[in-house]
Amino acid sequence: MISRDELENSLYAVIALLSRQAGKKQDYGLTYPLYTSEIHTIHIIGKNNGISPLKLSEELNITKGAVSQTLTKLEKKGMIKREKTGESVKRVMVNLTEEGQQVYEQHRRNHESKVERVYEYMSSLPEAESGSIEEFIRILTEEFREI
Repeated sequence: MISRDELENSLYAVIALLSRQAGKKQDYGLTYPLYTSEIHTIHIIGKNNGISPLKLSEELNITKGAVSQTLTKLEKKGMIKREKTGESVKRVMVNLTEEGQQVYEQHRRNHESKVERVYEYMSSLPEAESGSIEEFIRILTEEFREI
């Protein structure tokens, strides 16, 4: 049986890939909307405080250049802060600001309820069925990565 974390990661990957294609903006009660790619970046940073841009690009399945552009936009919007670590100018860790943390919490609650609903359903299925759905999600994710 797929673990809850594996399920969440698989679903999140599919949602992130689909949302990136759509390029939709989302309203979080701010004076400006956030693009889906921005909110997903905030989500990963919120789950991994002090993450490096390289690790962030791996988690989001996007290029380092795309991460850099998104971080610059989020920094201008006051959602994140980049801090140099150690003596190396190139070593950077990314954290949420207070406002970024509030947006993350709002998004996390919304995201969590969606994941929970799917997880409850998957948990109620016989293992063969949930395994088939898990494989479907993996295949779907791989297919969308190639687009």
